[in-house]
Amino acid sequence: MIVEYKTISECIFFELCSRLGYVVTKIPEDKNSYTPDFIVTIDKQQLIAEVKQIDDNPETKSIEKNLLPYRFGEDEEMDMHIGDVKVGRPTLITSKFDKAVKQLESSSNQGKITLLAIYLNRFLGRGAYEPQIALDQGNIKIPPEISAIMLIQNVDIVTGYPDFEPYKIYPNKYAKVPWGESFFL
Repeated sequence: MIVEYKTISECIFFELCSRLGYVVTKIPEDKNSYTPDFIVTIDKQQLIAEVKQIDDNPETKSIEKNLLPYRFGEDEEMDMHIGDVKVGRPTLITSKFDKAVKQLESSSNQGKITLLAIYLNRFLGRGAYEPQIALDQGNIKIPPEISAIMLIQNVDIVTGYPDFEPYKIYPNKYAKVPWGESFFL
């Protein structure tokens, strides 16, 4: 069976789950209602996942294009440009909540574990690491319809630095349905 993915984030999430040995099933979209992206089966347990992507803004893309010939820390001009990147505060993640809640609410109300997976399709600037800092510090209130957030790092960073963790799970202590601690170990 061939599955089409709308975004790189869906493809990366599917690949990540597959490498962990999980069975991932794409949920067909329903034009008349909000539909989550995947059912993930882990040792006879299931969770419902919605996958979102945070992309670079146009200014960041322009700066990155100009910096491609340089290496970090080796050029003063590049270091100067990094400060020009428009910063996205925790709103980078919270902006994804409204639609994700609509897509996961029915599953949460049915007692199913839900996951909002967010792929950081950003490589440059503070916007690439601020979402993780905000989650690490607990500065983001996760809606109760979401059992946990999975923050997936940019694939360019992960492949360039083998010791870099490709994802991190943030369980929601206020979730309607608690996160399964055995997921994504």
